[in-house]
Amino acid sequence: MQVMVVFLPSELITVKIFIVLEMNDIIIFVLQLSFKITANRDSKMSSPSAETNNVQNIQ
Repeated sequence: MQVMVVFLPSELITVKIFIVLEMNDIIIFVLQLSFKITANRDSKMSSPSAETNNVQNIQ
């Protein structure tokens, strides 16, 4: 933490932003996990229609 005193104010701001971003990454990670769960449900629901669309495109 003492090294941060040597930094310029703008670099201090970026360090603070970086710390905040790390906090946000944890939140985003949790959101992505829940989103992947819902996306997996959607992909299972939509995969049959996608297969029929491919068959129609081949014909």
